Amino acid sequence: MTYNDGKPHDDFYLKTDEEKEKIALEFSEGNVELKELLLALWNSGVKTLSCCGGHPEKGENSSPYLFAEFPRHNTRLLHNIVTWIMSSEFGSFKISFTGDCDKLEFNIHTSEENKALMFSGITRVTNNNTQLSSHSELVDFALLFSDFSSKNQLSFRYAITKDEMRFFLVPSGYNNMFKDTDRNLEEEIHYLKTTGALRYASYKCNIESLRKFFSLLYPNDLVNCEQFDGSVR
Repeated sequence: MTYNDGKPHDDFYLKTDEEKEKIALEFSEGNVELKELLLALWNSGVKTLSCCGGHPEKGENSSPYLFAEFPRHNTRLLHNIVTWIMSSEFGSFKISFTGDCDKLEFNIHTSEENKALMFSGITRVTNNNTQLSSHSELVDFALLFSDFSSKNQLSFRYAITKDEMRFFLVPSGYNNMFKDTDRNLEEEIHYLKTTGALRYASYKCNIESLRKFFSLLYPNDLVNCEQFDGSVR
């Protein structure tokens, strides 16, 4: 049976270690670091959705990446992974989050030059997760986006690169998430304060503007965001 066929597969999580090795090798297309990362995540109970070891001959749209699903009740590993990525000296990467009230979907794109360090580093963090206790405000924001979106029938995508941060917020089922008007979140905060309305768009943002934004939606302490129910107040 071929697993790397572009279709979702769940049964390999129940396979033996030897079978998992073969499946991980197939998914990773021979990339040793990616194979070890897949095995580490599976053994930690994380579901992987898709991945690529990179195809430089196909151009920028075939960069190395990993797409995984983390259950909302256990985001400790995700906090540790994102903290490690953001504290590392990677020149090029892109983190993005999607999800709902039950899960966070995490996508990390890296470059051909950095893929070995990125994949092996995330593997190391995953294998040492129980000894680590990092906290990432970026993951907090992603959790808040998923709460707010689920409660209000919206879809979101929250993306971070070395130089830029932005999010997309649109009604569920809307197929134009990435082509809407680009807005500055600071300006939108003023609009939200004066009108009580939130416009659907692509927003450029930063840590401080996101803190202000969520303080309007959730006038509570943001430290323990998993307590919030996602309602608009």
